[in-house]
Amino acid sequence: GWLQSAAFVEILHAATGIVPSSPVTNFLQWLGRANALFKFAVGIPELQHHACSVLMLLVWSSGEVIRYPWYGLQLIHACPAWLTWLRYNAFLLLYPTGVVCEMLLLFKGLPYVRSRDLYSIHMPNSWNFAWDYAIFIQVMLVLYPYLWWGNFNSLLRQRSKKLRGPAVAGQESAAAKQD
Repeated sequence: GWLQSAAFVEILHAATGIVPSSPVTNFLQWLGRANALFKFAVGIPELQHHACSVLMLLVWSSGEVIRYPWYGLQLIHACPAWLTWLRYNAFLLLYPTGVVCEMLLLFKGLPYVRSRDLYSIHMPNSWNFAWDYAIFIQVMLVLYPYLWWGNFNSLLRQRSKKLRGPAVAGQESAAAKQD
């Protein structure tokens, strides 16, 4: 749990330009993961040992075990080609698997959220504000695939750029041939 909390630092890294990524995208991913972890996998005891929780954590961990050494070795210009290949290919399986696990976990947790009235805010209160967490999760389950696809598509573009090999000497690019 504390590692997911510490992952908030990634948002600061993106915001300050230490890493070339969007702080908004990083924040949304962190928020989604924190919600799935703290409110569902940890917050609902019946889901703590559910296959979705276990697989979700395994997939998340696998991705980080690849990503962080890659970042560190890139900083010192000592990253082996196989790790770059792994970094830009492992997500093809890990990311969709993780998202499906998150969505299944939210879906499986909805009856508990509803029956226990978890994380909702009811009126009257001093803020004069109401919040139905179960409805929020239902909306998120509808939006998840669309939000995920945008991020996954961005990763596919990064993969294409990163894994594109240098041009072979003596070959011209298609653009150069047209000139």
